[in-house]
Amino acid sequence: MKRLNQIWPNVSKVSTIKYFLILIGTGAYIFAKGQDAMFTHHMFNRAMVNPGYAGSSELMEISMLNRNQWWGWSGVSPRYTNGTVTLPFNLFGMSHGAGLAFNNDKFGVNNDIGAKLIYAFQRKIAISDGTLGIGISAGINSSTFDGAALNGGNDPLVPSQKLTGMTIFDMGIGVYYKTEKIYFGLSSTHLLTGTRDYKLSSGLDVLPLRPQYYAMAGYAYQLPNPMLTVVPSFLVQSDGKMTSLSFNTNLVYNNRIWGGVSYNMGTAVSALFGLELMPGIKFGLSYDYDTSILHRASNGSIEVFVLYGFKLKKEKIPQKYKSLRYL
Repeated sequence: MKRLNQIWPNVSKVSTIKYFLILIGTGAYIFAKGQDAMFTHHMFNRAMVNPGYAGSSELMEISMLNRNQWWGWSGVSPRYTNGTVTLPFNLFGMSHGAGLAFNNDKFGVNNDIGAKLIYAFQRKIAISDGTLGIGISAGINSSTFDGAALNGGNDPLVPSQKLTGMTIFDMGIGVYYKTEKIYFGLSSTHLLTGTRDYKLSSGLDVLPLRPQYYAMAGYAYQLPNPMLTVVPSFLVQSDGKMTSLSFNTNLVYNNRIWGGVSYNMGTAVSALFGLELMPGIKFGLSYDYDTSILHRASNGSIEVFVLYGFKLKKEKIPQKYKSLRYL
């Protein structure tokens, strides 16, 4: 059998024990996450997994998120990036939402890319003073495997060239309900189950892309001090075989500065901090400490996000600036 650092040059800087922990992490990353990446700032990134969110805010929102998973694994650390743009609009006297989203999930020599368009119909619920959104998304997903980055010699099991998987059409649906104090959503992505195929010299290797199911909720609880709000939230993700649960609680000061903790069951504990840099622009940072055996080989995970929200139509009468609501 070839030495690990002969096949993967960057492994030369990693101890054997640490590398086998990385191999364990590879399985955990691919299977425990349930195909789609899990991220800590899910409460700020709802449109990525639930198209019903689009247009639920009166603002146009632009967000970017970047995650460095298991920071410190030189050359093999998973990196996840996504971005969304959503906006509300009126047509035929009814409220709608539209948007687009993209994601890039890179792990070692594997690179997954997706892009989708989003539409949602928004309906006011008078009895509860809330809004119900019913949304759909449609887009594409594709994968590449950079075998040229490996050094497999004449081993037929190790690809020596860049391989491209088939590009598949993808769809998702979601319902999203919100009021001033709560939000709740159910959604599913990858409804058109397909495969990503890699043509290897030894045959055909298939990585299935299974449907994902999500449930999310959050609640803003006003403390006796009117400047302080506690916002607990959760996200459940499942592909029918594996399920991930993430619980979060943030303490928000004046709706502009927040800090909190998250727990991703069985995998990590996270600390979060964020603030509104200027009117409409929010910035957040989190650090995840791995609670599994992987903490011996990882320095944790770092995640950052930026969210910009603004009204498409300016008010005719100038009004005093008021911070955007956390929910």
